[in-house]
Amino acid sequence: MARQPTGSTPSHFLNLLEARRLLSPDGPPIEISILGVEPAVIDYGMELSPSVAAALPRVLEMARDTAARWQDRETSALRIGA
Repeated sequence: MARQPTGSTPSHFLNLLEARRLLSPDGPPIEISILGVEPAVIDYGMELSPSVAAALPRVLEMARDTAARWQDRETSALRIGA
């Protein structure tokens, strides 16, 4: 594993507030959506469990819906500002 520069934090260790500060340090608050699937078992491996694999299509649908909603808002805001 590569060493991190002193004082830096790997992205996997950021909490939500730290991530928000990195994404928009001086700007207005940004909307963050978190989508996830609670695993039945947490274990080592590279394969998805059957329950997580079964939930994946719904999570992808939710992610697409969220992105489309954000894009629609951005497009509307651009039209209003033009």
